[in-house]
Amino acid sequence: SSGINAEWPLRPGDIIDKNSFTNSSSITQLYFKFIPYDVIVPYFSRLRVRFPSLQGLMFSFASISSLKQLNALSAVRRLDYLNISPEGNPVTNLSLWKYYILYRLSHFHLRKINDTDISMSDVILAEQLFSPLGETAVSYSDVSVLLSLLPDVRRKQILAYCEAAEQKKQVGIKTPEDRKKMIITAEQKNRPTGMESLHVSSLVYNPTPYTSRPGKGVKSSGSVPGSRSNDTLLATTQILVEEAVSGAICRHQKLVALDRIWENVLKDAVRSALNKFTDLHYTVDNALEHLSNNSI
Repeated sequence: SSGINAEWPLRPGDIIDKNSFTNSSSITQLYFKFIPYDVIVPYFSRLRVRFPSLQGLMFSFASISSLKQLNALSAVRRLDYLNISPEGNPVTNLSLWKYYILYRLSHFHLRKINDTDISMSDVILAEQLFSPLGETAVSYSDVSVLLSLLPDVRRKQILAYCEAAEQKKQVGIKTPEDRKKMIITAEQKNRPTGMESLHVSSLVYNPTPYTSRPGKGVKSSGSVPGSRSNDTLLATTQILVEEAVSGAICRHQKLVALDRIWENVLKDAVRSALNKFTDLHYTVDNALEHLSNNSI
């Protein structure tokens, strides 16, 4: 196995479009350095075809600054590990960024993030922290958007299921909301292993076309390849992500603070109770005096 180190001004297209590597099937990792993340994003969907043995991606000085940018990694389709260096990637300053990756890329079953093994407890915590975000994103998406997030074969299967159910009168579809619920239910049934759910795939990222300096890098190309949603969904998702992350970070900080002081709080409570019962008569007298003062 081997890897490729890509540094600016080398363009992602130089790696994917050109036959620069005689044995691309042996490449297991790609390392991007000093190349803006948004320049790389449009090529994610083609990495698996170009490098079928790809196991990991590494980013350094890639200007990854928000959680929503991490949504684009789902286009790679499968990864075993991911490394986002704190150098030049402000997103790593967010305390829950790894948990967001685990939730958004849950169908990848990542083994490592930044050389740290992923445990089942990490996966469960990620689901608890961010599943409300996915549910909210789906609730704000209309039927056409949800269907556009599905692969063609899967979309046809779900539509066939909905039509069959309606014909059998098992379910009455009266409103667009009823149809949305039926589509979500059908998608959850017999979902193939390794396929992301609608709640996860509704979290998307469509970067603004990147314009480099004249004569260097990547030129603006208008629309981004593989765009799967509209601007309204993108704006809504951004707001929801920011609100959910803010709330999740606040809860996480409170839990960390509580975990840090809980042992001392418990010890103080036990010590106080023992002190009271050491002199039982004094404790009873104080309690009676307190009751008598409050009753006046």
